[in-house]
Amino acid sequence: MLFRSSLPFFLYPKRQKLPPYPYIASPLANEILSYLTPKQSTLPSSPAYKPAVKTQRNFVLACHSSKQPKHTIFRAKLLRKYSRGPLLGMIIQDDLKHNHTISKTIGKLQTFAHSLKYANKLLPRRTLRDLYYTHAYPHLIGNITVWGTAKSSKMYIKPLATLQKKLIRLICNVPPRTHTAPLMQQLKTLNIYNLYTYRTAIEVHKFKYPKTELNRPQHNHTYTTITQVHSHNTRHSQSGSHYIPIQADARRAAHRTTYTATRNNKVWNSLPPGIREERNLKTFKTWLHSHLLAQQAPP
Repeated sequence: MLFRSSLPFFLYPKRQKLPPYPYIASPLANEILSYLTPKQSTLPSSPAYKPAVKTQRNFVLACHSSKQPKHTIFRAKLLRKYSRGPLLGMIIQDDLKHNHTISKTIGKLQTFAHSLKYANKLLPRRTLRDLYYTHAYPHLIGNITVWGTAKSSKMYIKPLATLQKKLIRLICNVPPRTHTAPLMQQLKTLNIYNLYTYRTAIEVHKFKYPKTELNRPQHNHTYTTITQVHSHNTRHSQSGSHYIPIQADARRAAHRTTYTATRNNKVWNSLPPGIREERNLKTFKTWLHSHLLAQQAPP
């Protein structure tokens, strides 16, 4: 009889106990919990200890249970986490990749590519080139400084580069396997990798040589030349290159260099010194376009 009465206690699963300080993934929740936790000066014997513990329990109840907490501050639904979301014409992903943005851009350009199949039989090449800069070019340069890259080895951007080559072949009305480098030289069009370099260098130029009459928004990009870091006579300091800190030094620094500013510095350092020293923006764009167009010329 003793064995039968104690049998349910052996088979019944044990109830999991919640830890006193549960793991909370949200940084905002951790910050709120740090304010609600009793301070070291608040002793258990003090009258302020019990209200603080009660508020902390309500916070734990709001994070780990579907019951309605007693405190009015926590009577709200918890935010749902999404892996991606649209923002200003692009899709922001939690893994810091841009394959969904590339897929969205390709979907927009597929319609224009289908129209070129019939338009290239009726319209001249100059008109088709103007249509390219009207309907396709804005999608290619939209937020390209964020999702673009100058490395042709990146796999996520290759579908968009392939579609751009297809558009160039349709404009020139050539067979599908024609080499596109000579065609881009004839049309004076930059490929997707040089477009990233072109647009990024223009952004850095506007902050390196600002104009007082322009009302431009502020951001946290910091561009520091190598001569501002050390006084050694090196080849990079003589050319006016920007300083790119090592990742370990950037983590220890009080003001960390942002990811976007680091990428922009690499693009700026890859340009010839004569182009970087040009202060006039219009002349800078002309020289930069000619330089990038000469780089993608066939050997």
